[in-house]
Amino acid sequence: TEGRDVMSLTSLDEIEKFFARLEKNERTLAVELQSLMDKKSQVDAQMGSLQRIVPNLAVVADDAQKLADSVANTCRLADGVGGKVRQLDLAKSRVQDAIQRANDIMDLRNCVEGVETALKEERYEQAAAHVHRYLTLDQSILDEATSDTGGPASATKLLSEAERQLKEIVYKKFEAAVESGNVSQVERFFKIFPLLKLHEEGLRKFGKYLCSQVGSLSL
Repeated sequence: TEGRDVMSLTSLDEIEKFFARLEKNERTLAVELQSLMDKKSQVDAQMGSLQRIVPNLAVVADDAQKLADSVANTCRLADGVGGKVRQLDLAKSRVQDAIQRANDIMDLRNCVEGVETALKEERYEQAAAHVHRYLTLDQSILDEATSDTGGPASATKLLSEAERQLKEIVYKKFEAAVESGNVSQVERFFKIFPLLKLHEEGLRKFGKYLCSQVGSLSL
């Protein structure tokens, strides 16, 4: 099975199993290579001794040459396994990327369905969570989803409009809560600002609110 073309693997499970076999073979070859290297050192030592006492070292030289050839062959096999491991890593990475892109596109479609319902039911935190997920998606995912769902008038346009509506609602609700002195509502809508990538705006408004509260206490 190790001779199988890596690029023919079609599932993450197949890739992981093939990767495990290659890793096992690579470890086995590494052990064999080390063993051969150890033997080569022993033969080299023997040759040094024999050179001093035996004039004819043809037999030992032949053994040493065979050992060297064996080491070279093992090295070639190790290089081949290493190449397959690198190919497998690349294939595995591509499969994982494809899975992630599919999950992102599913998330985008769920955001489209969920944000409209949440806005209608005034569940603004949930609506903001959907918009936040949309805002954190890679542009290539948005482009792919747009082409799959019927053009610019679909997913991205709906979510952009929901983002605009939600920002407007949060601004108005926060200001109304400040004016009425409703602390729980002030805190509720302040927490939504970061989800809409309005961190600084939310902090500015909340800081202004706190200052007004401190000022009223000092009167």
